[in-house]
Amino acid sequence: MAIAWIRRREGGRFTCAPTNSPGMDFRRDDRGQAIQVGAVLLFAMLIIAMSVYQAQVVPRENAKIEFDSYLDASSDMTQLRNDMLGVAATNNQRGTTVTTGTTYPARIFFVNPPTATGRIRTGAPENLSFANVRSTSDEGNVDRYFQSEGSTLEYSTRDVRFLPQYSEIDVAPVVVANGFTYRNYSTPIPLTTQTVIQGNRLTFVTVEGDLDAGGVTTPITTDPVSAHTRTVTVTNRTSSPLNVTIPTPINASVWEDEILAGQLSQGPTDDRHVLDVAPGPRPNTINVTLESGVNYELRLGRIELHERAELNETESPPARYLVAETDRNVTTKRGLVKLTVEARDRFNNPVSNSIVDFTGLGNDFETQSGEDLSMPVRTDENGQATVWYNATGNVGNLPVKAYLGTSEPTAAEKKVQFRVTNTYTGGGAGGGSDSNINPGNFVILDNSFDSGNDVVLTLNNTGQVDANITAMRFSFYFEDRQNAEVDSSIVRNHSTGTQLASLPKFGSFQEVPTQTIPSKTTYQLRFTFYDGGSTFNPQPNKDFFVVEVVYGDAYVATYFVSFQ
Repeated sequence: MAIAWIRRREGGRFTCAPTNSPGMDFRRDDRGQAIQVGAVLLFAMLIIAMSVYQAQVVPRENAKIEFDSYLDASSDMTQLRNDMLGVAATNNQRGTTVTTGTTYPARIFFVNPPTATGRIRTGAPENLSFANVRSTSDEGNVDRYFQSEGSTLEYSTRDVRFLPQYSEIDVAPVVVANGFTYRNYSTPIPLTTQTVIQGNRLTFVTVEGDLDAGGVTTPITTDPVSAHTRTVTVTNRTSSPLNVTIPTPINASVWEDEILAGQLSQGPTDDRHVLDVAPGPRPNTINVTLESGVNYELRLGRIELHERAELNETESPPARYLVAETDRNVTTKRGLVKLTVEARDRFNNPVSNSIVDFTGLGNDFETQSGEDLSMPVRTDENGQATVWYNATGNVGNLPVKAYLGTSEPTAAEKKVQFRVTNTYTGGGAGGGSDSNINPGNFVILDNSFDSGNDVVLTLNNTGQVDANITAMRFSFYFEDRQNAEVDSSIVRNHSTGTQLASLPKFGSFQEVPTQTIPSKTTYQLRFTFYDGGSTFNPQPNKDFFVVEVVYGDAYVATYFVSFQ
């Protein structure tokens, strides 16, 4: 049997004795077991506490972090909406960073969920439309364009959505559409007001871009495609109202009761013109009926959304129609006149670098500095093309046309016609003079003869355009016998006998019913003269008189008339 020895101290020295020695008093010691049990219990309590913290406290803290991030994302989406409206109005690019996710604080002993990374996307294209629309703008080609579209304007657009992907909270997407931002719960929570209908102002910004990006933060660039720098005035074409169909997942009652509540008409005298909001003709659309007989200011724009690192992929829309930016009926007394047109796209906004061709009698077009200008020309950064037309030598009403492209289009909205009334004859191809006395071009005095008691004038229009007599004046009469005093004359259309005017000698210009002399034709006036109310008989080859004729309200020709 093995014997265990124990070392003990006796009288200042250590001795060893077997454990079974009769002199040995050895008691059992259990103190180490109590310490071990306490440590185990303490460790178990710590594990339980950490588990409770991991299960309850960490999620609550993370939920607060996520909710704060969601609030930031809502604010960022509102800023994105403001950028979209601003870019469409100013034609300047802008950038916004949207907080699409969040990170969590470092925890040594605890576990965090993966980093939250939401996404921001543009939706599928949907159609925005205006039905029964007519333009009342001064530029006639705007309405010609509307008519070519059947008085219905359609534009594709998209909404843009922030789609949150948090671990602890379940929140609705944040949507930007139709000029306002909202949280897309079953009952939407607006974050901004709408901008599409404000009194008689209609402002619609359509969205393009196939955006799908995400992360903790997502930088978004908003680019202008067609900034609404022009406003056109529209109203209903027929007796039916003007209708706007808006794509939206929000039902019509919410639009009527909340979103457009401040725009509902209260009567014919207020400045609110929404009559009704009803479900639209397609799913996820509403139809807004606007009051008839009201002139609405319509602004249409298009923008593109894409990630900041990507390039703009949406092409600018081409020019769709042409309008005159200078008066279409213009008079020049120096032979040179400025003419400007503007090319516009289907959103009614200017288009740069569009081809415009001008044609006119002689095709004498110049730059502002007087250099010859060859055709066609291109529109500038403001969508405008300007030429100076030199009408010198071609007196009268001269047509000048401008049209899109390199050949004359058949579509009426793509061409503009000016009427240039030129009163300057000197120094040009016509060989006339500044005085316009017996002019040698345009309408010339071809001959005159005595017809009983009357004198008949034959006027020959040698020009390339029609001449319109609009006023006359009897300036002078020379009577060779000096035994009478001619004081007035009655002027008639010689072929019809219709009286045009009764003209006192030395009197003022009098308007006459417009008498048109077509190009390359002749026209005759018959003059009857009076002396104190009695008919006067002129002497051929001896008497002569002076009459002044106004053509086209501007050009004045003075004719010294002798007769046979």
